[in-house]
Amino acid sequence: MVEINGKPFEPMAKLFASKVVGTHGHILLTGYSGSGKSILLEHLIKNFPADFHNRENLLPPSALQPEVLFINHDTAVIDAGGLMPDCLEVLETLLRTCRRKGRRIILSVMTATDVGKAIDYFQTHIQLERLPKGEGIGMTFTKLEQQRRIA
Repeated sequence: MVEINGKPFEPMAKLFASKVVGTHGHILLTGYSGSGKSILLEHLIKNFPADFHNRENLLPPSALQPEVLFINHDTAVIDAGGLMPDCLEVLETLLRTCRRKGRRIILSVMTATDVGKAIDYFQTHIQLERLPKGEGIGMTFTKLEQQRRIA
C-alpha cells in the first residue's frame, strides 16, 4: 500500500479525484515540495481522461499553447515547478479561451501567488500541506469567486 507521510494514499487520492470530477472549471493545485501534488496527479490521470504534462522546471510561455496542451482530451493537467515571470499574461489568455471552448486546465504549482492575477480564472483551489511526521497530508478545497466576467 502506498503511503504519503505515514498515511495510506488511496483515501486521499479518491477524495481528490471526486473533487476534480465534480468541478467543471479550471483547478489550481498548490503545495510545497513533498506535499503529494505530483503523486495525486499521476494517480488521477490513470483513471481520468486528460493530457498530462510534467514539467519539473519553470514553465515557459511556449508550453502554454492549446496545440501543445490539448493533444487527445479537453482537459490538460500541468504539473509545473513554477511559471516563468513572462507566463502570467499568456496563462490568463489561455484560461479565458479554454473556458470558451469547453476545455479546462488543472495546474499544479507551489503557491497561488505563482499564478498572479490569473487566479481569477480558476474555479477551485486545492491546497495540500504536509502534516507533522506520520500524519499524512492535509487537503483544503476553496471554491473561488470569479472576480472577472469570463465570456
